[in-house]
Amino acid sequence: MTIITIHPKQNLVVLAEQAATVNCSSLKDIITIEFDQSENKGYIFYDQKVTLMPKEITSIAPYQSLLDEAQKVIDSRKPTFAQIKANKLNDIRRKGGASVVNTTFPSDALGDTHHYPNDRGTQANIMSALLLSLHGEEDVETKLWHHDGQKNWKRAHHTPEQLVQVLKDSRQHITDHQEKLKKLTEDLNATTTEEELNKIDW
Repeated sequence: MTIITIHPKQNLVVLAEQAATVNCSSLKDIITIEFDQSENKGYIFYDQKVTLMPKEITSIAPYQSLLDEAQKVIDSRKPTFAQIKANKLNDIRRKGGASVVNTTFPSDALGDTHHYPNDRGTQANIMSALLLSLHGEEDVETKLWHHDGQKNWKRAHHTPEQLVQVLKDSRQHITDHQEKLKKLTEDLNATTTEEELNKIDW
């Protein structure tokens, strides 16, 4: 808090660029009080009918009660620690959900390790291809996109058995994310300070 401004006519007190409505009716004939805490210097600007000359002041102490009331108002707007934790948990869940579908997962279904996308469209494609293959449908499109770990993407045919393995590995990918979310949630719930809370992220 460096610059303090009081506007009695508007019942407004500004602390650290945050405004609060406070009853300033006791400050009659004053238009504005400005005080720089870093220099312990300020001015009172009066209504023109009183004087055109501002009054220099070297202390804001006479108006401390107004500043205290303003600080209470400002503090009341701040979220509680419980609210901060809840917001953090929502953020972690959002990031975790995005990570599940926006990252690839490894699978050895084709013999060597390949990496498959895990978006909902790919999951639906794998499931439909597997179901049709298991029901004896011929000419079913069972080529899936994957890369070799170096982002060299290609499509390759998968047998029903290979499709099952890809699905299992996809499920493990989701389970791993769920376990990570569980651990982060437990860590978050155990925090008692914002400093501890800020160390937790996806």
